[in-house]
Amino acid sequence: MVRFLETVRAAARGHYKLKKQTGGPGQYAVVDVVVRPLERGGGFRFIDGVVEGRVPKEYMPAVEKGVREALAKGPIRGSTLVDLSATVVDGAFHKNDSHARDFQFAGMMAFKDAVRQASPALLEPWSELRAWLPAAALGAVLGRLAARRGKVSATDYEDGRFIVKGAIPETEATAFDAELRKLTSGRARLTLSHLGHQLT
Repeated sequence: MVRFLETVRAAARGHYKLKKQTGGPGQYAVVDVVVRPLERGGGFRFIDGVVEGRVPKEYMPAVEKGVREALAKGPIRGSTLVDLSATVVDGAFHKNDSHARDFQFAGMMAFKDAVRQASPALLEPWSELRAWLPAAALGAVLGRLAARRGKVSATDYEDGRFIVKGAIPETEATAFDAELRKLTSGRARLTLSHLGHQLT
């Protein structure tokens, strides 16, 4: 299985207000979250940026829990969200009706709201490749690699064979391997290793 991830390309602010009165104990929580992109491999950072007690400290772990739950399912295809930060910048509570579970839910929804507005994007997995092939097949192989969105970083010649080094999306790798074998009558050799994720 090829594992896509999701991220954001811009900063955005999300807001959610939970307010329910049903005759018994009420529910009340307000959370504002700002999401920002991080560098590739940056993972996730949660930041408490609230001042003046707008969200009491005892509720902040619940907000973080809700945000982290929302990381599991991005808005594009339900993939895990990575390489972004979430800063809680504002909120409100009620001394009688607020509970940790309310802030957990409000944190999750505010984060989702922010992500939707932050130019969400897919991160596609890529593999580093190295292919050894007969000299006569070089042009055809490079053509198929380009058609599969592959990128060549170097081409060397050694012992009568070309060595092509580059990268290819993991969704294209299996088909390229089959084409490589066909073009070279099985005389080529291909190695692949996971390289990381790139914006699509």
